[in-house]
Amino acid sequence: MKLRKQLKNITVGPNQGKRYMLEIVRGEQISLNTLCELIAELSTVHRSDVKAVFDVVGTALLIYLAEGHSVKIDDFGIFSLRLNASTEENHQDLTIENIDNIRIGFLADVELKEKIKDIRISIEPYKPSDSEDQ
Repeated sequence: MKLRKQLKNITVGPNQGKRYMLEIVRGEQISLNTLCELIAELSTVHRSDVKAVFDVVGTALLIYLAEGHSVKIDDFGIFSLRLNASTEENHQDLTIENIDNIRIGFLADVELKEKIKDIRISIEPYKPSDSEDQ
């Protein structure tokens, strides 16, 4: 993982003002096909079989989530639905209209979190931006 040093203007909290912080250098988004190719290389499963499984995993996941279940994938994490909704003084006033959004939550498994600790990290040299006062 690559990190870069950035100068940010912090407007809240005890350390307000211009402060340097680390941020992740984001690479390009990896497509499902690219992911399937890597999984095939790392396993004994053919790429087309990996792709076929991924094609139905999303559907299967949504079926269980829609029924109110969380879905645990061992050594990976737990998927669940999250709900944001406005409140009412009386339960009779609650309707579907109170729902602000529904999203899928993910909580990484302990094993996955432990493996992340072993990732090699490098920090790029600081490069001031053109708009930065020097």
